[in-house]
Amino acid sequence: PSFVALEVTATVKAAWIHSDISVASYFNAENYFSYFDRFDYFIFVSKHSMDSAVQAFPFLRDKAVTIYNINDVQYIKKRAKDEVEDIEKSKLPIVLTCANIRPEKNHLRQVEVMAELKRRGIEFYWINIGSTANKPLVDKVISKCREYGLEDRFLVLGPKENPYKYIRMADIITVLSDHESWS
Repeated sequence: PSFVALEVTATVKAAWIHSDISVASYFNAENYFSYFDRFDYFIFVSKHSMDSAVQAFPFLRDKAVTIYNINDVQYIKKRAKDEVEDIEKSKLPIVLTCANIRPEKNHLRQVEVMAELKRRGIEFYWINIGSTANKPLVDKVISKCREYGLEDRFLVLGPKENPYKYIRMADIITVLSDHESWS
C-alpha cells in the first residue's frame, strides 16, 4: 500500500486486503494504516474479512468494501481438462491442498487432521501443490507426517503452473488457512 499511497497518481486509490487482518499474526496495523488518508477504499475479498476488520478497526467502516476474487471460469474449466502426467490417479480418495507451505496456511494442523482420519480408519492419499520455499517448515511438515506414519500417503508436488488439472482429479479439496479470507 505504501507504493500506491506515495507513488501512484490516481483519482481513486484502494488497498486490496486478502487476509483476515483482525487475526493475521503478521499484520502490522500501525504500519499498514499509516497511509489511511491517502486511500478511498480498502477492498476485502470476503464479507467476513471485511466485517472482522471493521470490528477490529472501526475507522475503516466508511472505506471498506467487498469485491470477491475474480475468476475466469472458462479458463479454469479448460485448464482442468489437461492431463495429469506426473502422478497416477489413486484408488484411494485424493485429498488436495493447493496452498503454499507457509505458517499462515497451517499445514501442521492439516497433518493433525490427516492423522485423525487415519486413526479412524479412513484411507486417503494427500497431495499438496504450492511453494516449498519455506524449507524449514516443509521439513517440519514432512517430519510430522513421518511421525504419524503418513509419509507414504503425502506427496508435496511444489508449485504447479496449472493446479486445476489436479483439482479435477481430487476427491476432496482442503485449505485450513488460519486467516485467509477467500481462498
